[in-house]
Amino acid sequence: MTKKIVLVVLMVGLFGFFRGCFAGMPYQMPADFTLEFSTGAGMIDQSSEMDLSLKNCSINERYGGFENKITFSLSKVELNAVYHILRQNSFPRIRTNGSMINDKGGESVSVSWGATHYHLGTSGTDVGFLWRHKWDNIVSFLSDFQEKEETKQKITFPIKLDASLVEKKVTLQVGSDVLFYGKVDKAQRFSVRILPGHHQLNVQIPSDSPSSLGPASSQNLTIDTESVRGLKIRWTANQLVVEEDYYPLMVEEAK
Repeated sequence: MTKKIVLVVLMVGLFGFFRGCFAGMPYQMPADFTLEFSTGAGMIDQSSEMDLSLKNCSINERYGGFENKITFSLSKVELNAVYHILRQNSFPRIRTNGSMINDKGGESVSVSWGATHYHLGTSGTDVGFLWRHKWDNIVSFLSDFQEKEETKQKITFPIKLDASLVEKKVTLQVGSDVLFYGKVDKAQRFSVRILPGHHQLNVQIPSDSPSSLGPASSQNLTIDTESVRGLKIRWTANQLVVEEDYYPLMVEEAK
């Protein structure tokens, strides 16, 4: 008899535990469910924001004062998959540990439907130890989801390093992505996949003199993918020159 009572108590306790894990999020996704997922890099001027709903979906990427936005749509099945990742990982119950971490970037997730709203952010703090695995599951899923949507809309932007740069050390960066770093051994062409819009291109060639401080030549340029379709970088009269130079990528690479 005692064993039966203990068993019943355990079953009731387990039922309450699992019910509590999913508390706050109904099994069926509400029709007006919306999600906002944002990331920030602390002191670095870099952030992103993804908004999802059945009506509108968008991603904003910001870096160094530039902002690029893409829009897309999701089916009910696709958004429902996002919803259930949050529900399965008990999103409404996740809490931070209350710590204060100066200059720490982080992710934040906000969901809402009707009059219900849940938010959790980790900028300047961290998630409690007991909830860290579930939070990591959510962030990993949303980050991958965002990357896949961005990849669908990225364009190919060609860049050519001229033969005049041979034997020179070059650093080439678009936004936060380093495209080339090292000594140029031959003229070469490559392409970068970027979102349509405005981007910052930074090109640096360090001085050949060991006693010289700073780069011998450096340029920060704004790329507008709507008006510039490709770039050529060359070295002329001891100066770095960056100019528009579109080439048909498949034809050139076939040679």
